[in-house]
Amino acid sequence: MSKHQRNTRGKRREDSVIMNDAIRARELRVVGDDKEQYGIIPREEALKIAEEKGLDLVLISPDA
Repeated sequence: MSKHQRNTRGKRREDSVIMNDAIRARELRVVGDDKEQYGIIPREEALKIAEEKGLDLVLISPDA
């Protein structure tokens, strides 16, 4: 997760960065900004956690 920028919700920041609602995977392995391991969780839950923390959800490894 990275610091949240309200105007980028659901959009790609750069061509190579997929974040927030642009992430299409149903489940994600989520690691918090404090290195907390959330494990594999549904995308909607990951988005909710990111929003509560004021962060963007960023896809790091789309092929994993």
